[in-house]
Amino acid sequence: MMRKLPSPTITCSLFIVIVLIATVCTPAIGAAAATTTSASGSESIPKPPSASDGHRIVDNTRLESTPVTTSKRVQVGGWSQAQYKQPAGDIVTVSLNLSATVNTTAGNIANQTSTRSHAYVQLGSVSAGFIDVLRVEDADGDGEVSFSINTRTLGTSNSISATASDIVYHSDGDIVHSGVHGRLSTADNSPTFVGPDGSELSDFDAYLAALGLINSASEHGIDQLQRPLQPGKYRISASTAGGFRAEYPDTQPSAEDGSEDLRAKPTTSIIGEATIELRKPGLGNVSVQTAPAGPADTAPNQTALVHSITETRSVTSTDRLVITAEATGIYGHLVAIEGDFASLSTGFDPGTLSQLEGRTGEGIGFAVKSNDGPVLQGPGSSEGVESLLEVLDLSTADATEVSVYANNTAGKLYVVIDPRSIDGFTLDNDSRQQFSASLSYTSPSTAPFLFDREDQHIQSYHRGLVGGAGGDIDTPAFPYFEPGENDTKTVQFSLVKPRVEFKGNDGWARSDTSITVNRGSPTRIQGKTNVAPGTEGVLQVKFQEGDSSFAFLQQSTVTVAPDGTFSGTFDLPEVTTNETTTLSLLVADTEIAHTEMTVVSPKHSQTAQSTQTAVVSVESDTSMGESDGSTPGFTPLVAVLALIVVFTLVFVSQREK
Repeated sequence: MMRKLPSPTITCSLFIVIVLIATVCTPAIGAAAATTTSASGSESIPKPPSASDGHRIVDNTRLESTPVTTSKRVQVGGWSQAQYKQPAGDIVTVSLNLSATVNTTAGNIANQTSTRSHAYVQLGSVSAGFIDVLRVEDADGDGEVSFSINTRTLGTSNSISATASDIVYHSDGDIVHSGVHGRLSTADNSPTFVGPDGSELSDFDAYLAALGLINSASEHGIDQLQRPLQPGKYRISASTAGGFRAEYPDTQPSAEDGSEDLRAKPTTSIIGEATIELRKPGLGNVSVQTAPAGPADTAPNQTALVHSITETRSVTSTDRLVITAEATGIYGHLVAIEGDFASLSTGFDPGTLSQLEGRTGEGIGFAVKSNDGPVLQGPGSSEGVESLLEVLDLSTADATEVSVYANNTAGKLYVVIDPRSIDGFTLDNDSRQQFSASLSYTSPSTAPFLFDREDQHIQSYHRGLVGGAGGDIDTPAFPYFEPGENDTKTVQFSLVKPRVEFKGNDGWARSDTSITVNRGSPTRIQGKTNVAPGTEGVLQVKFQEGDSSFAFLQQSTVTVAPDGTFSGTFDLPEVTTNETTTLSLLVADTEIAHTEMTVVSPKHSQTAQSTQTAVVSVESDTSMGESDGSTPGFTPLVAVLALIVVFTLVFVSQREK
């Protein structure tokens, strides 16, 4: 008996379902196949290296940062470095290990180490035209002697004494005695000096005379130089014994020794030789930064200052203004004027930089000028202001108004200004004013810098340290430039009023526009501003209920983030709901912005938000359906279920028939 075939209607329905399933599933299958092919394509993606291939396995989704290998500083004998490099006119710091191997005789090294408390050092050479002999003592007992050398004042005198060394050599924990600066001990452990004939000389000055560095023993060590130590290489030798000899070389002088007829060196027990290389100083870029509000001397040292500044060309009148100059060759002179080495870390008085400028022969100038028009200085203006456009008088400012920091190692000078305390930075009705800052080194004349030595033994004020072109203290000549060489670096910047925006329920609004916020537990209020990142301020909410005497005040400490935003939290009482309060931002106890703020109930806001969320959800579903051209809700799983239902219906129909 023949089985009866399904009816045409059922067959057609089944065909439609199969076609529909194929239509829905094919793109998904094709996409999966394409993804699989792409992921498994061995020809398009090279095999990643493995450890067995001799390569490091790295994450190829980002660039690999490989550390740069730098050569280690080579220690020569007892010195911590073979070469100490620093621009001329700045500070060089050296370190000597007193337990280093001893060279007991010329060319013969004995592997001897012992604990020593002192050593003798010779700095310079006959070919360099300058020599100083030091006795250094390990006063802190760490087995080393570390000390700094002011290369601008070395071999000079100051107003106090021709032999004062406080502005020449400095050590935090050890002791340094200098032959040039008159503090070599006369006790049994003082060094001895021998002439070329082998006879013992009377003192250090006789040693210099025997070497031809001064005319006679009646002159002194400070008479060796006619200008500060110039760029070049200077040998520095250390010995455990205090014997120094002027002698003729046994062979033809080497290139290192120059063409000197005599050489000078320790006679025995050399524990190390190194070189101080002084490079030519100069100017780099001048830039402007901003720092959080406060007195100019807020930072305890230059390190703290650098950590607080942000690069900018626009500084608010509330912030500290920082002018940074890449400059070398001036820190030794600044130390000499300030009178101590500690100022390299803690900062200089503004009058120190003003005094350096005032020494016209040095050829250094610093100025901050207004670009928007003349600034009336009025009668009796200080000599520290040379132009009607100049707005900064360093000679009359105190450290809270202007402070100067230095980084001798990096070669950077920082001038910090508190605009709130300087009349020339008052904006009044203007919201913005343009300025320029410049630093210059000049040597315009035909003669190089020379010391003024006319009364070197009388020691009038600062004679022996200052100078100028050809010795004229009134004619500029930067000590390390050739005649006619000049350099000036300038930066332009703006001083602006602080701006603040607060975020309400309707988005960001300027501080002069009222906002509405939801009362929460707690209530978080956001803002953004152009004042310096890192600024600590106070966000304040003030409310007074009607005509009553009840007043409500809350404050929240805020910190301005690098992107200029800040936020505070408040525990607003119920009574503030649907009322208007005053929202303010205070910086350094001064209000810089305020606005009216209306506090609303969060319930109403939540209801509105829920309705909006539901609408967005529906719209999102619709747009997703339109974006891929598929039937909403008709997934491959639903299609399979539909197929099962159809086959079930067909089967039941056949059984019934």
